[in-house]
Amino acid sequence: MVARNSHNRTRQAIVRILTAVALALGFLATGTSNYVARATSVVSSGLLVHLDAANTSSYSGSGSSWTDLSGSNNNATVYGSPSVDSVTSSTPRRFALGTNKYAMLPSGFADFTSGITIQATVDFGAADHFERVIDLGRDTDGGAHVRPDADENENIFFSRFGLNASLILGIWGAGTVIGDCTATGAIASGIHTYAVTLAPSGGGTTCTMYRDGVSLGGITNTISAMPNNITRNANYIGRSNWLADPDLTDSMKSLLVYNRALSSNEILQNYNSDVEPAAPSSLSISSATTTQVGLTWTAPTSAGMSSITDYRVQYSTDNSSWNTFADGTSTATSATVTGLSVGTNYYFKVAAINASGTSTYSTVTSGTTNTTTTTTTTTTTTTTTTTTTTTSTTTTTTVAPSTTTSSTTTSVAPTSSTTSSTSSTSNAPSTSTTVAAVVNSTPSTSSALQNSSSSSSSSTSSTTTTTTTLPPVIQNLVNEPTNSSPMALVGGQPTPVQTERRGASTVLKVAGAEFEIGALDKDGKPMSLGADGVIQATTAGVLRARADGLVEGSTAQIWILPPPTKVDEVVVGSSGFVEYSYELQNSKSGNQRLVIMGATDSADELTVAIPYFVSTTDSGWPIQLIVVIFVVLLGALVIPATIARRRRTL
Repeated sequence: MVARNSHNRTRQAIVRILTAVALALGFLATGTSNYVARATSVVSSGLLVHLDAANTSSYSGSGSSWTDLSGSNNNATVYGSPSVDSVTSSTPRRFALGTNKYAMLPSGFADFTSGITIQATVDFGAADHFERVIDLGRDTDGGAHVRPDADENENIFFSRFGLNASLILGIWGAGTVIGDCTATGAIASGIHTYAVTLAPSGGGTTCTMYRDGVSLGGITNTISAMPNNITRNANYIGRSNWLADPDLTDSMKSLLVYNRALSSNEILQNYNSDVEPAAPSSLSISSATTTQVGLTWTAPTSAGMSSITDYRVQYSTDNSSWNTFADGTSTATSATVTGLSVGTNYYFKVAAINASGTSTYSTVTSGTTNTTTTTTTTTTTTTTTTTTTTTSTTTTTTVAPSTTTSSTTTSVAPTSSTTSSTSSTSNAPSTSTTVAAVVNSTPSTSSALQNSSSSSSSSTSSTTTTTTTLPPVIQNLVNEPTNSSPMALVGGQPTPVQTERRGASTVLKVAGAEFEIGALDKDGKPMSLGADGVIQATTAGVLRARADGLVEGSTAQIWILPPPTKVDEVVVGSSGFVEYSYELQNSKSGNQRLVIMGATDSADELTVAIPYFVSTTDSGWPIQLIVVIFVVLLGALVIPATIARRRRTL
C-alpha cells in the first residue's frame, strides 16, 4: 500500500510539472499586446471590403470600377458617374455622391455570426432622412433588383438616424426587425471616419460606435441577435434599399467591412492609416558627384485625408543612424542631398507628410555610384612658335546599383586650337531594395609643361572631418547604466515619472505628457514585455514610440544610446501628438535606451529615457523558452532518479 501511494504521488508530481510546462508554453505562444503603430496598413484579419477613392490602386480617377483592396474580390460598381473631388490641404480625394450617384457591391455577405465591423470615411453634408453609408439586403423576387425589392429583408445598414446627428446600425430579418444600435450626436460637420462594431454577447449583442478612432457615448442597443447567416444580393453603398430614403448627399472616401468585431486599438489603427499618406515608392539615385546625390521617387498611391505638403529625406552611412536632410518644404518628388563626404557609402529613404502626420518611410534602396572628375592640360612651347593645344576629353560616368563603372578617354590633337568636350551619363536602374551612393573619388588636376628646361606634375586631395557635440542631457545619460529603469528629466534634472504597462508597451506620464513605447517583430506584430517590464525587441523588428502632450509645432529629438546617436528630429503635429518608428536591423544586441527630447506647456526641456533589450533572434521570448526547455530537461533527469530511489527505499 505504501509503495502504491508513493508511486501515485510520483505520477502526480510528473503531471504537475508537465502541466506547468504546458501552461508556460501556452502563455508564451499566445502573449499579445495592444500596442498600435500609426501609418500602418489597415487591419487585414476578417476584412471583406476595402474601398478607397483616395488610393489610385482602388480607383484610378475615372470609370465605374471601384477595386476592393482586401483581396476578397468584392469590387464595387459605381453608378451615376459621381465626380471625384481632388485632394486639398484639408480634404481627401473622394467621391462626390448625391441623388442617383452610388455604388453596389456583389452578392455575398452572408456570415456575420461572429461579429461585424463597418468603418467609413464620409461627409454626411446637409441632414437628410436615413441617408445610408451602406445597406446590405436580400432580393428574393428572382429578377433584376429594383428598389424596394430588398427592404425589410435580411438588411444590415449603417446610416444617419432620421434627420438628426445620430448614427444607427439596423439589423433586419425576413420582414421583421431584429433591433438597432444608435449613438446620439455622433455625426459632426465635415469629413470624418465613423465606425460601428457588433459582437455576440451572452444571449444578446454588444455594440460600439466610433468617430475618428475614439469610442462614442450615448449608445442605445436593442439588437437581440446577430444577423442571419444568409446570402445578400442587394448591397448598396451610399443608397438605401428603402425607396423612400434619399441617397447620401455629400461624399465618401473609403469603406471597410469585416466579418468580426474589431477592437478599439484596431479601429484606431485603421483610422490612422486612413488619414496619413501612404509611403512613397520607387526611390532611386538619379545622379551623383563627389559631394552630392540626386534622388527621385514616386508619390504615394494615397495622400490620406489631405494633400501632401512636404517630403522628408533621410540619409545614413550605416543604414541605422539616420540624418534628416534640410531641404526646406517642397512637394516635388525629387531632391539633391548635398554636403556629402567623398568616398563614402550612403543610404537614403523618404517619407510623405500631410496635415495629419508622416507616412512610413519608403523602402531603403541600394546601389553604388563612383564619379571621377579629371582635368588634363598640355602646353607645348618653342623659341619661334607657340602653339596651345586644348585636350578634347570625353568622360563617361555610369551610376549603377552595386556596380561601379567609370572610364575616361583623352585624345590630344597637337595642331588643333579648337576646344571640344562631350560628357554622357548612363543610369542603370536598381533591382535591389537599398540605394547606397558611393561617391568614391578625389578631384584631381594634373599639368605638364614641355619645353627645353622643365616638366612637372602635381595632385591634391582633401578630407573633411565633422565633430558633433552632445547635448549636456545626453552626455549625462551616457553615464547612466543602460539597464536602468525609465527616467525623466526636466531642465536636465531628474523628476518623478509615473510608469505603467499597457499591453506590450511601456507608458510614461510626466509634466503633462504621455509617452508609449513598444516593439514590433519582423511581421509587424507586437512583442511582449519581459518579466521585468523591459521592452523586448529584435534586430529584425521595429521600435515604435508615441508622444502626446508636447507643444504643437515644436521639434522633438529622437536619440538612441549607446553609443549616443541622434536618429531624427520630428515636428510635433496637431494636438501635441507625434509618433516615430526606428528600424533595428543594424542595431547591436543588448541593452539600449530610447531618448525623446521635447517640450510641454509646463516643461520647456523635457527628456525621457526608456530602456529596451535587443536580441538577434526573431522571437519575442527566447529567454523564456530556454527556461521552459531547461525545466523540462531537469524534470526528465530528476524524476526517473527519484522514482528509482523510492523503489530502492521500499
